[in-house]
Order: sequence, then C-alpha cells, then structure tokens
Amino acid sequence: MMRALSWLSNLDISLPFPSSFSPPLSFQGYDQGLFYSLICDRLNLLYSAYVALYCTLFVKETVFDKPRPQPSTFNSPIPTMGQHHRDLCNAVSAECPVSATLYGYYPNLGANAFFAALFGLLLVAQLIIGTWTRTWTFMFAVGLGIFGEMVGYIGRLIMHQNPWSDAGFETQICCLVLAPSFLAAGIYLTLKHMVLYCGPEYSRLKAKWYPWIFIGSDLGSIIVQAIGGGVAASAKNSTNPALLTAGDALIIAGISLQSVTMGVCGIMVLDFFLRRRKARTDDKTEAEGTTDTSLDATTLTNDVHTRSPLRFKIFCWAIGFAFLTILIRCLYRIPEMAGGWGNPRMRNEPVFLGLDGAMVALASIAFTVAHPGFMFPPMRKGKKARSS
Repeated sequence: MMRALSWLSNLDISLPFPSSFSPPLSFQGYDQGLFYSLICDRLNLLYSAYVALYCTLFVKETVFDKPRPQPSTFNSPIPTMGQHHRDLCNAVSAECPVSATLYGYYPNLGANAFFAALFGLLLVAQLIIGTWTRTWTFMFAVGLGIFGEMVGYIGRLIMHQNPWSDAGFETQICCLVLAPSFLAAGIYLTLKHMVLYCGPEYSRLKAKWYPWIFIGSDLGSIIVQAIGGGVAASAKNSTNPALLTAGDALIIAGISLQSVTMGVCGIMVLDFFLRRRKARTDDKTEAEGTTDTSLDATTLTNDVHTRSPLRFKIFCWAIGFAFLTILIRCLYRIPEMAGGWGNPRMRNEPVFLGLDGAMVALASIAFTVAHPGFMFPPMRKGKKARSS
C-alpha cells in the first residue's frame, strides 16, 4: 500500500493539448509552451495535496483511531493474569503492570528506608551493648532478629525500584517472616533468670525448663516458617500454583505455632507474678499481726527480690511491652497470609507497616533501651556479672 502511494505521489501529470488550442487573451503575448508548463505544475501540486491528505486520513484511521484496551486490562487483579504470563515478567510494563504483582503496589520508599535505617542503628546498638555487658546469648537472638528485619526492608527497597524483582521478593518474604521469631526467643531467654531472681517457688514450672520448652517450640516455628518461606519464594517462578499455596500454608502454621507458644508463655508468666504477689501479701499480713522479729519484713523469704529495684521494674515492663507488640504482629500475620497471595490485606501497605513493621520496631527499641545488660545484671556473663 505504501509503495503504491509513493509511486502515485511521484507521478508527473502532463496533459497533451491539441495543436489548435490557443491560450486565453491575457496570455496571448506569452510563450505557449510556458503556459502549458504552468498549467501542469498547478495540477501536479493539487494532486500531491490530494495524495498527502489521503495518507493523513489513512494513518489516522489505522493508528490513532484504533480501539485501545480498556483500563481494566492493565489493572486486572492477580488471579486474572495467567501464571505462565506472570513468570515472564521481570519489570513493570504495559503487559506486566504493578497491579499484577503479588503485592500490587510499589513499596513506599520513605517508610521502608526509615525502617531499614532504624533496624540498622538498633543492630549496632545491640552489638555494642551486648559485647560490653557480655550478654552473649541475648545479643545473638535479638541481634539476629533485628538483622533479619533490616535485610527484609532492604528487600522491599529493591522492590520499590522493581516490584517484579525476584531477589527483592524472596529476601523480604523470608526475612520479615522469620525475624520476629528470634526476637521472641530473646524474651524466652529472660524468663529463667527472672524466675530465679524473683523466686522459683512461685513458678509452677522449674526455671531451667523455660528456655528448653519455649525456645524449643519457637525453634520449631522458625523451621516451619523457613520451609514455607523458601517454598513460597521458589513458587514465584513456578507454573504450579499448588506450590505457592503449600508455602502459604506452612508459613501460617509456623506463625500460628509461634502465637500459641507466646500465648502459653504469657499465661505462665502472668500466673507466676500473681502467685508471687499473693505470697507477698500473705507474708506481709502475717508480719503485721505478730511481734516476732523473725517475721519482720526485712527477714521475709526472698525479700531482697520482693523489693525489686526500679531498673528491674523498667526491664519487666519493657519485656512485657515487647511481648505484646510481637504478639500483635503474629495475630495480624495469620489472617493476612490465610487470605492467599494477593489478597486485599496483603496488598494494603499502610496496614502492614503499622501492624508488622511498627510493632517489631517498638519491640526492638524496648530490647535496646531496657537492655538486660544494664537493667538486669543477673543475665550478664563473666567478670562483669561477678562484679555487679
């Protein structure tokens, strides 16, 4: 078609005039050949204009007036996009819109950079304080959890640049799912020392069993979540949707186990402090009702621990606060993951940042500000513990 139009546009129109033809009176004094040439030039100009107009209309009808895809084609939810087609996406384009990703959005640059920097600072603080006070086990557990959070938000920053990034998705899903479990382990590490300090006679469970039972259960949840996160991350590039569902189910099972473990732990600790408080009240009543100096308040059993110093009270409140924030995070994650990949809860970033990122950040801040190395010396190891 275009070749034919090019040929027509270059066509030279020359009209043969009869020999008897005579120009109008106004051209009588001019050369007859010049007059014929002038007429042919004007006709060629008109024909060229006609060809140009035809080409313009042809382009308009075939390009600009061509029906375009409706907006719903580009903003279709993830279930309407074939898995095979999604596997071919590695960057945002018209065929691979951001709305078709599992999260359906560009992770917010400012918020995720803030959390990455905050967890980085907290990690440095934990390493310095932990080394100085020789709280090695606590530093390892909490430091590993904070490190996982920092790396997870770096993964989300990668996804801000490219929501289809496999490296960013796999990094953030594995790290942000696993990291809070290590922070929960930091709480369990303090229970044995708190029970021994406040009075093991008030606990229904022997002090030595606290870390074995609760950290063991927490380790089980970490393993299940790690397997689920690995399966989910690998399923992103698989054409088998059942693999993604299996990874989702394993993550839910791991978080549920972590939530149950924390719930049982909370009940045990609450029972311990209620029994201790009741014993304190009973002992005080008996001391006030007799003149026997052997029952004086200063000689009550475990009285040195009954009258807790202020910094130990601050430490207990900080541990309780961290426990509550991590539990809130777990309770948010269960329905978020249970809705399936790409569900509305999972695609709501402000809620995620508030109920996951902020909760874990507050727990990490509590662990750092009320660090047991300063607030609870019995957890120290070595020379510094003996000198306290």
